Amino acid sequence: MFDLKEIQVKKTDKLNVLLTFGGRSLEHDVSLISASNILPHFNPEKYHVELLHISRDGHWLLCDTAQFKRACDVPEDIAGSITGVPVMLPIGQGDRPCLYTKETGQCIPIDVVFTVLHGKNGAGGIMKGLWLTAQIPAAGPSLLGGAVGFDKDVMKRLLCQAGLPVCRYTVIHHQDYTPRCLDNLKEQFSFPFFIKPANSGSSLGVHKIYQESDFQAAVQDVFSFDEKLIVEEYIDGSELEIYAFQSGNEIKTSIVRQTFVGKAHDFYTYEAKYGTDNATSNIKKIPADIPPEDHEKVKQLAIEAYRVLEGRGEVRLDLFYSCQKKIYVNEINTVPALMSKKSQPSLWEGCGISQADIVDALITAALKEAQALHSMAPQIHQKGRNQNQSLNVKETSI
Repeated sequence: MFDLKEIQVKKTDKLNVLLTFGGRSLEHDVSLISASNILPHFNPEKYHVELLHISRDGHWLLCDTAQFKRACDVPEDIAGSITGVPVMLPIGQGDRPCLYTKETGQCIPIDVVFTVLHGKNGAGGIMKGLWLTAQIPAAGPSLLGGAVGFDKDVMKRLLCQAGLPVCRYTVIHHQDYTPRCLDNLKEQFSFPFFIKPANSGSSLGVHKIYQESDFQAAVQDVFSFDEKLIVEEYIDGSELEIYAFQSGNEIKTSIVRQTFVGKAHDFYTYEAKYGTDNATSNIKKIPADIPPEDHEKVKQLAIEAYRVLEGRGEVRLDLFYSCQKKIYVNEINTVPALMSKKSQPSLWEGCGISQADIVDALITAALKEAQALHSMAPQIHQKGRNQNQSLNVKETSI
């Protein structure tokens, strides 16, 4: 489906791909799962893949790919398979840098980075900015798309401004919070309602508030994750999920999945998503049990949200489907977690698109973006020289 020869890669060459995962994040374990499950989808005839593990305390380790556990949803098992050597990425030297092993100084060439970091210090455009600074092509979300997609406050504002359906919400900044805020919230929201951090993922820090006595402790927990707290009305119904990515000028969408939370959980918590009881804690219907016209509406909303939020890469759109059959865009996940087929079936099946196709598309887009930036570099350099010359003349005349 996607021809990497378009980006002038010789047929006999392999691209050196750096698959980056882990990270200084509460979603570190989710990232291990994603790396384990995405690795088998890199075509060995096209790519030579190196694994870069970023530890919880920020150390970089180039992993032994042969020992790394693949197609696994158990983070403890994956972590036990991580072995390798410490590496570093010197930047600020002008040219595109390489990874270097700390002990021997061996250079590890990188053609493109593929990042599956989730949560703070990984998603949110942070790593994209690093790779851009280092002049290394990076697949996935754009710098802007990663940032606005991670901040639920900014994201919802953009969705509302574009006229997309979003459930009622408000934002409380930590510096503005007082216990009296609850009085104002009771005038705007009925119990139950949700509160959650503006910058977090995987349902971490999310609380369902049933009564006043639940509120204070939950607020303190939310503010331990982020300085901004989102208050959101409760939508009685189910959750819908749909994936999207851009191939050329076309935004492709997957099948729509519907999730009902099992009796063990009040809502779609971290444990419900990734726990060992995943099969019973949430019930998934593929395709979603909604009318055909609503399937089409979800797909159109996904495409519109993708454009509004500068999606890039492969994203997952989460939506609410109320008992009254109303659809609300909840949020975008610009680096969605990837679990094995058994626990999280791919929504691309039946669309004629494989995960390997998506990997190819994301890498192709990253290399094309890098070529465009490279072609602009001489113009920027010359413009900078002209500006400096003008400045020198002005200073001399003074």
